[in-house]
Amino acid sequence: MVPNFEKSLKQAKRKNMIRIILITIVTILIAIPTLYLVSNKIVKRQSDQLNAELMIRNAVKEPNIQIDSQVLANSTATGGEVVSNRSKNISGYVVPWSTIRAKYSLFNYQIDHNELLAGEYSSSVNSYSYDRQTKQKIAEFYHPDITYKEVKLPNDLKKVDGKKEEVAEMALSFETPKTIKEIEKDIPSGVNLCWLYVFSSTEEKEVQGRSNDVYGFEYSKDDGDEALDYFIDNLKEWNQPFEDKEIKNFINQKKEMKELPILGVLVTGQNSDLKKLEKIPNIKASSVGVSVPKTSYIEVEK
Repeated sequence: MVPNFEKSLKQAKRKNMIRIILITIVTILIAIPTLYLVSNKIVKRQSDQLNAELMIRNAVKEPNIQIDSQVLANSTATGGEVVSNRSKNISGYVVPWSTIRAKYSLFNYQIDHNELLAGEYSSSVNSYSYDRQTKQKIAEFYHPDITYKEVKLPNDLKKVDGKKEEVAEMALSFETPKTIKEIEKDIPSGVNLCWLYVFSSTEEKEVQGRSNDVYGFEYSKDDGDEALDYFIDNLKEWNQPFEDKEIKNFINQKKEMKELPILGVLVTGQNSDLKKLEKIPNIKASSVGVSVPKTSYIEVEK
């Protein structure tokens, strides 16, 4: 009896071990795809949020910068990168601008803000900001409420060579805000009005020097109110993590396009047309950005 009992006990243990192994295998076979699906879902949400933030930033803070494509790179179940390829349109001449590579994972996403910061060049002769990747000069805005005691405001309109065959972008900052009707009246033929500078935060106003922390949106002559509404909607989303009171106050003004105070504009055109801008009154500063030699193969768009 005892040997049979021991044999039965061993058989029972063996069966139990096989059952545990089978259950473990089935559990693993179910768990791995489930974890993979859950991981993919979480990662997708992170990449979607990252995509949205880059698009919103472009809509409220990037003068004359277009996103040509935004794609996923090195994508896995645990993370990857969003690559935002960008350019500028200088009156029909498309030029490269810095590419943003932002990482996302299961737990968060992060934009490398070093890629977004302007480079600074300063010498006894020159002082200007430039795009870190393309090395192109950045057109800079200056707020009407800042005296800039320690900064010499640029007057690049005076330096424009009207006879030189090139196209360029120019940031015009006003002494006092203007309405869109006043601006449209001032802009001469041949000059493209591209972007409206409408707001800077309190922190920006306290900076005694140039900065590119400005807010604005793409100009639209035919759909001005729609463009403003789109900007306000994006600005609300942009401000959610920050809860900036001044941005809230700006949003709560609920102004129509025709009464919106505009602090500056970004325009593009060929040198001979940009030279006409010198006659516009109330310009506090004019700062040239990207300039491109003209070619017979590309028509200047007006």
